[in-house]
Amino acid sequence: MGGCRPIIGLDGTHLKTSTGGVMLYVVGVDGNNNMYPIAYAVVLKENTKSLKWFVSLLIDDLCIENSFTWSIISDKQKGLLKAIEMLLPNAEHRFCLWHMYNNFKHKRNVMKAASATRLVDFNNEMEKLMASDKAAYQWVNERDPKHWAKSHFNTWPKCDMLLNNFCEAFNSVILKARDKPIITMLETIRVLLMKMLHTQRDKVILKFNGEIFHSIQRILENNKKNAHNYILVWNGHHKFEVEGWIGVKWTVDLGARSCSCRRWDLTGILCVHAISCIFYRRENVEDYVENWYKRDMFLRAYEHLLNPIKSYKEWPSTNLNPIVPWGDIHNKPGRPSKHARRKEVDEIESQKYGIKRHGMKYSCSNCGKRGHNKTSCVDAPMSQETTSTSKSKLSVTF
Repeated sequence: MGGCRPIIGLDGTHLKTSTGGVMLYVVGVDGNNNMYPIAYAVVLKENTKSLKWFVSLLIDDLCIENSFTWSIISDKQKGLLKAIEMLLPNAEHRFCLWHMYNNFKHKRNVMKAASATRLVDFNNEMEKLMASDKAAYQWVNERDPKHWAKSHFNTWPKCDMLLNNFCEAFNSVILKARDKPIITMLETIRVLLMKMLHTQRDKVILKFNGEIFHSIQRILENNKKNAHNYILVWNGHHKFEVEGWIGVKWTVDLGARSCSCRRWDLTGILCVHAISCIFYRRENVEDYVENWYKRDMFLRAYEHLLNPIKSYKEWPSTNLNPIVPWGDIHNKPGRPSKHARRKEVDEIESQKYGIKRHGMKYSCSNCGKRGHNKTSCVDAPMSQETTSTSKSKLSVTF
């Protein structure tokens, strides 16, 4: 995690086994904007209690002492909100924009407001949203923009993500393992992550000889093409006043690596205004890119790989109590599969139940007719002899 930016995505996914449960997981972002798995755990339910337990372990593992420099992005789960407020009170908590505005009619206006990096641009887009849909504006305005708008984001993480797509990327990796028994599932995920970690590392070692990744370099090259369209005024030190063709002005501080447009501040990738100033001073643009996007920092994140494990038959025995499965186990709805499969070593045998009442037809023990029972029967009670005979001839059909 030392080579990843201080932003993590936290999410959960429901398991498809007969025991149910939820897998909570945390992922980060490496220097090439790839998903980096950090931790995962299986809990019975996704609630405040289980999330507090998971987040507390995460704090210990990542040695988080000052939560002010960290950012968390999630789907705004209620239990997670309480857990973050209690355990990481100073951390920035972003909400996935997709889960916020998915049901909006005027999605484009909401996305423009969220993507605006300056406060003045954010206010302009909110005014446009109010003019087009007052109800949507009122609903969005009730949500604190520090959770979903770039103009209010903290600049520490050097990441301006609005969506938790990297959480969905982890979910797609473990998709085929989610319907397996618990131990088999965890072992399958461990092997998948073992392969993924060294594969992402080897791609950089074998196929990339530069210092900055291609995806970041493409952004820089595109900004370089437009960096000559500005008028600069230098203050003689590190600061510049940058004026565009339509009279809009920005201020750039190369010493603080900051621009008033906030794109450089949010991402660590130079904006077109900063590149224009660096050209003026005849310096190298790549020297001002944040270290998070460089090769050395990327390899630092992949220094620690997962170790192989022997077969379970060779595991040493312990004096601990045996693991007791959850008592509340339900079969999946729908018609069961006719194709038998080989049971896993850790799979729990399905419980045997009696004949279900659904789909059965009973006869009344009083009159012998179908469609009702003795409680709702309107006929006169039968004699003791007739009743016993009727009970002995109770018919059940499917």
